Amino acid sequence: MGGVIIRCALPRLEKFKDKFHSLITLSSPHLGYAYSTSKLVDAGLWLINTMKKCVSIEQLTMEDNEDITKTFMFKLAKQPGLTWFKRLVFLASNQDLYVPYYSARMQKHEECILDCRNNSKKGLIYCEMVDSLLQDFKGEVIRLNVNFCIAEQ
Repeated sequence: MGGVIIRCALPRLEKFKDKFHSLITLSSPHLGYAYSTSKLVDAGLWLINTMKKCVSIEQLTMEDNEDITKTFMFKLAKQPGLTWFKRLVFLASNQDLYVPYYSARMQKHEECILDCRNNSKKGLIYCEMVDSLLQDFKGEVIRLNVNFCIAEQ
């Protein structure tokens, strides 16, 4: 969640923007869980949210408003700040059981791209989110894949 929290804080830090250089995030759910690939995580999020309402889970699953364009994650994607950096570094792992890989890498999921082509409202909104995040960014974007392997002894 650290990367999401930093992005929330950026508009309040505008007076320091000339001092920003690199933003490095470690498996942050920048695009939420709308295209989650883990049924286990989806079930866990649903269970937690059903038993006790959790605002951050509602926001990350984009269920905090019936109109997806009024959700926290959509509004966050439109917020200024990322363009103030010279370099963005996103670390993600396919082995991460909690944060979707594409979300941590701040890029479109294959299913999202298909939904966009089929004019699905969810897909179109989601593609708009991804596009608006980096559309004006002129610096370097680095996406690093992390692979956790167990060394045999």
